[in-house]
Amino acid sequence: MRFRAMFGTVGAVLFLFTFTFLPPFFVGIAYNENLVVLYKSFMIPFFVSFLCSFLLWFWGRDYIETIREREAVVAVGIIWLLMAFFGALPYLFNGILTNFADAYFESMSGFATCGATVIDPPAIQQAVPPIPVVDGVPTPDYLNYPNAHSIFLWRSLTQWVGGMGIIVFSVVIIAKLLGGTVQLFKAETAGETVTRIKPKIQQTASILLRIYILFTLVETVLLWAAGVNLYDAVNYSFTTLATGGFGTHTASVAYWHSVVVEAIVITFMIIGSTSFVLHYKILTGRWRAILGDPEVRVFLLSLLFFTLLIASTLAIQGVKTTETAATFDQDIGFGEALRRSAFQVTSIHATAGFATDDYNLWPESSQLILVMLMLLGGCVGSTAGAIKISRVIILAKMAKREIQKVLHPRAVIPIRLGDHVISEEIAKKVGVFFFAYLLVFFISSLVMTFFGLDIPSAISAVATTMGGVGPGIGMVGPAKTFSFISGAGKIYLSLCMWVGRLEIFSAIILFFPSTYKE
Repeated sequence: MRFRAMFGTVGAVLFLFTFTFLPPFFVGIAYNENLVVLYKSFMIPFFVSFLCSFLLWFWGRDYIETIREREAVVAVGIIWLLMAFFGALPYLFNGILTNFADAYFESMSGFATCGATVIDPPAIQQAVPPIPVVDGVPTPDYLNYPNAHSIFLWRSLTQWVGGMGIIVFSVVIIAKLLGGTVQLFKAETAGETVTRIKPKIQQTASILLRIYILFTLVETVLLWAAGVNLYDAVNYSFTTLATGGFGTHTASVAYWHSVVVEAIVITFMIIGSTSFVLHYKILTGRWRAILGDPEVRVFLLSLLFFTLLIASTLAIQGVKTTETAATFDQDIGFGEALRRSAFQVTSIHATAGFATDDYNLWPESSQLILVMLMLLGGCVGSTAGAIKISRVIILAKMAKREIQKVLHPRAVIPIRLGDHVISEEIAKKVGVFFFAYLLVFFISSLVMTFFGLDIPSAISAVATTMGGVGPGIGMVGPAKTFSFISGAGKIYLSLCMWVGRLEIFSAIILFFPSTYKE
């Protein structure tokens, strides 16, 4: 392991990341926020990150062009840990969070596009400006915190950067200036192989980044046209396309009580959770690509099936009025049940984590389905997390082949994904990934019970953090936050987000001593 090559690359990427502190600073100025707080929150982290990244880059600048794949994998893992560290500083200096464990959890949740939060609604008596009153009832809102607009833009921006931005952007920019960061893209990109749109990976990364920015702009305009103010439209576009789930209002997307807004968010959650290579094909006129992609077909059918299943359950059984209620005594019609189910199933399946309803009040069968979807996730090559559909398809076909071989021992049965034959090496990697994912999941669920969570809450807390979803069920449900968990528990869940974001192996490899040998 050439540490100068690895840390030089880390420094180069973090140098670009440093400039993400500037947009929230200027937004805070536009909203007349306290200048002292703004300088502390964003300019101090800017200079600290700038200095650290420059020193790392300067030390290893002569080796970046020749970085090897193993060094790139380690660099990516360290980059995410350091981004979360520097990203925690604005929360501390702003004062919205007061201890490092909370700030690091919130920061990692942003960059890992998870959406789990420890920020509680502001206290009614301390809110500035005053808490708005709806139907005679005070409604605490995130933007009632002092200096809120800058810090909540930062919160959303971390998800947008984490969704696809920083590594892909680094490949585009640094590779042109310095060369050598192609290995970063291989280490970062989801899936077992890199799907190239163009012959050069830099060109592929550039196209993916432009599509990402295009969809962000389109959603912003659509939300603005639907009556969402520009600040909120930008924030929710950042977190929707990144399938992140952070928002600027405690009621999330339900704040607007708008079917149109929900429909726009659903559409872009689906876009964010499907392959950006597929989006490129569609944007270049190859519309049939969506019909020929087995992963997308299974994903869309899964969305439809579970939406109808949960909607039927809600319409038949109803929902509880409180979590402690013994019966489901609130009847809702099928139309309302379909609306609630469609948004929530899409949000969880796409690992976005927005919530328009407290599904802790839904029947347990519906909650269990949502936990299963947290593990399943979206498509490979998207901003979604969790196991991902293509791997599940390959695993199912591997199981089918083994059954067929019992009947026909000498048969040669290839595994196909659409028109492509999956090599035995990739099939083996998928099997090992699935085993490793479930092993980490079950061990981590056990660990969280030691931090005081009951079994359903522990399981869903790990499922939602590893899968990059956000809210779970039970003690970490959509109407609650993770703030009650101990500091050590929050750091552990932060590592679950990190492991899930790096798709297990890129994270675990950092703990093997042999990784650092020549």
